[in-house]
Amino acid sequence: MVKKWSGTPAIGEPHKHDELKWVAKSELKDYIMDLGAMAFDHAEAGKFYSHHNINKG
Repeated sequence: MVKKWSGTPAIGEPHKHDELKWVAKSELKDYIMDLGAMAFDHAEAGKFYSHHNINKG
């Protein structure tokens, strides 16, 4: 969902993550859990999403 980036991305918690890489939006679901995929789907559709089941207009 990043449209523009400047600087160099870095892993801030190397003890928790092995690598950082850019992937195409079509590949995201291969790298994230179901809740993350649902959040991206909602964001792409312009809809609010909360895994806490908060209903926002």
